[in-house]
Amino acid sequence: MMIRKATLNDAQFCHGLTVLENWGHTLDEIAAVVTNRSADFFIAEDTKPTGMVASFQYGRAAWIGLLIVSKEYRYQGIGTALMEKALKTLKSRGVTTVRLEAVSEAVPLYKRLGFTPEFDSLRLRGEFHGAKLPHSTISEKMVKDIAVFDQDYFGANRKILLENFLVLSSVRLVEIDTSIKGYLFARTGSLTKVGPCVCKNEKIFESLLTQALSQVKGPVSVGIPDRNKQGVSLLEQYGFTVTGSSLRMVWGKKRYTGKPERIYAIGAPEKG
Repeated sequence: MMIRKATLNDAQFCHGLTVLENWGHTLDEIAAVVTNRSADFFIAEDTKPTGMVASFQYGRAAWIGLLIVSKEYRYQGIGTALMEKALKTLKSRGVTTVRLEAVSEAVPLYKRLGFTPEFDSLRLRGEFHGAKLPHSTISEKMVKDIAVFDQDYFGANRKILLENFLVLSSVRLVEIDTSIKGYLFARTGSLTKVGPCVCKNEKIFESLLTQALSQVKGPVSVGIPDRNKQGVSLLEQYGFTVTGSSLRMVWGKKRYTGKPERIYAIGAPEKG
């Protein structure tokens, strides 16, 4: 078995793995990961591709996700080898803190690799029928300022990733008074995925959420740290229900924590 960097030619295979796991990624989202200059996307290959993993670097902090091995190749150490490759690459680039969102069956693997639990990350869903209310929008020129605002809450500067979300998201909202108070992205499709969304308080989140839900129809999903009790409560008031959770885990120095109580929607499990 060999582990190599993914190319756009692998996007279809990688997307197929996410479909089998029912993770809701689109082919465009996977292609964006492969081509993102802050990301490393690795493929495990024997006579054919057998698994994948991706990492996103934000300075000395990073996230790992999209770890999936084809069902017929599981329990052969491929997942461990992919994770070790991702971690080794990040360490060689000066990363000291790595986080991820672990589904329950993968927690033992991550613990063996040195990850420790931080808190739960909830998944909520609702069904909505947009009324097309007037709404604000985010321009390309605003992303730098949003990244500065976001850094205090996320724990690291993720400007490159926010630029990526600007392209992928049809709903792009921002709340500005004398300065930025909050922002929200949402990617629409058969399933609308809200995130990332960071706000100074729940009142600003409610304003952005109302605008966002007015723009979409059908099922909507949100991932949110369970430490954000007010955000979870507000989502439930708007008709969202908890459908599952993952475990936020950290490897290395427990730094770049940010303020999870003000993260109202994560960008994606593999990106933070």
